Amino acid sequence: MVKIYTVEGYENFTEKVRELENLMGEDEKIIILFSGSRSDEGVSWCPDCVKAEPVIETILKKYEDNESIYFLHVSVGERTVWKNPHCEFRTDPKLRLTSIPALVRWKGGQRLIEEECSDESLVELLFEEE
Repeated sequence: MVKIYTVEGYENFTEKVRELENLMGEDEKIIILFSGSRSDEGVSWCPDCVKAEPVIETILKKYEDNESIYFLHVSVGERTVWKNPHCEFRTDPKLRLTSIPALVRWKGGQRLIEEECSDESLVELLFEEE
C-alpha cells in the first residue's frame, strides 16, 4: 500500500524527507506534491493546485497496492509566504521550486509543474518511471 504523509511548512518537510529516506529500501521511491496551504474549508488558495489534486488522487488510487511508493503532500504555506522570493522552498538548492503545484520524484530528477500536474498521463508516467 502506498504510504501517504502530509506536512505543512519547510521545516516539517525536511524532517519528514529525512525520516522517509531512512525508511526506504533500494527499490522504493518518494514522490512529493508541493501545493498551496488549504483554508479551513479544505481548499488551497492556489487554483492550479485545486485542479491538480483530483488527478493526482486518481493516480494514487491506481497505485494504492504498490508498497514501494512513499507519497508526501507538502503545503508550502499561505500565498504571501510562497510569493516571498526568499521562501525556503524556492531557495533550497535541492528544490529550487519556481511554481506550484509541483510534483517531484525525490532523488530522481523528474518534475511536473503547474498544469502538467493536471495531465493524468504525465502524472502516471512520473509514478511509473524508474
